[in-house]
Amino acid sequence: MDSRAPSSPLQNEGALQQPSTLQDSPSPPHPRGLLSVIQRLRGSPGQELRIVLLGLDNAGKTTLLKRLASEEVSTITPTQGFNIKSVHSHGFKLNIWDIGGQRAVRPYWRKYLGSTDLLIYVIDSADQKRFEETGQELAELTEEESLMGVPLLVFANKQDLVTAAPAAEIAEGLSLHTYRDREWQIQACSALSGEGVQPSLPLRME
Repeated sequence: MDSRAPSSPLQNEGALQQPSTLQDSPSPPHPRGLLSVIQRLRGSPGQELRIVLLGLDNAGKTTLLKRLASEEVSTITPTQGFNIKSVHSHGFKLNIWDIGGQRAVRPYWRKYLGSTDLLIYVIDSADQKRFEETGQELAELTEEESLMGVPLLVFANKQDLVTAAPAAEIAEGLSLHTYRDREWQIQACSALSGEGVQPSLPLRME
């Protein structure tokens, strides 16, 4: 394990957006699986990849992590510090860091960003009162020097709730289309049921 620390079918906006500023990006852009993009940018299978999982408190990060790792999700407690899980997918060993999202913890997020290969950001799609807050946190993260050019996967979580905003609406609110320094993808999902989770990042425990 990497120990470096310091009510309708889901809408999938999963086609990867490829910025023209990446020197090896094809033109015109076309959809790719995010893991294949990591392979193209970072090397060949067999290596370990560091993934940081962030988002506001109650966004469903730990539930998502457990779902990705095929673990029981019936009992979840808020993450006060961080959780780490190592899983295998497509020949990669993925070390996933789930960092707490409470306001008091967020200033420490930056301590975990070094050597990150992929940023996963989780949003509670039904908590529209916090969209501005979560958007600001994401914008600040993408300005961090240690995350420059790092691919971004946004999970628009809790799509099983009737009050959930569609992924396309969230992407517009986050101005994801303005990101030119990284590849990004938004995926509608319900971490509780697992719908929309596995197609983006099919993982298995080692």
